Amino acid sequence: AGRRADKRKKGNSEEKKEVAVRGDNSVPESREEKGRKNIEEGYGRREGKKRSRGQKDEAKEEGDKKRKEKRKKKIAVLFMKVSP
Repeated sequence: AGRRADKRKKGNSEEKKEVAVRGDNSVPESREEKGRKNIEEGYGRREGKKRSRGQKDEAKEEGDKKRKEKRKKKIAVLFMKVSP
């Protein structure tokens, strides 16, 4: 548990819980409540946005090509520097 974990624990202190019970708005709502509200307001995962397997593979191939091109250029530059 690093500093981050400690900070997270601090956020859940007793006085904050009491304030939440009183209905004071100074406390952020719990994650679950927030998630539920977002889904109700339509900010959830949208249906039908997933890419088909084929599209995914195409995109990957495209990325691989670009990466290879970049690598070739880098190597070419290195050789230019090395050769007199």
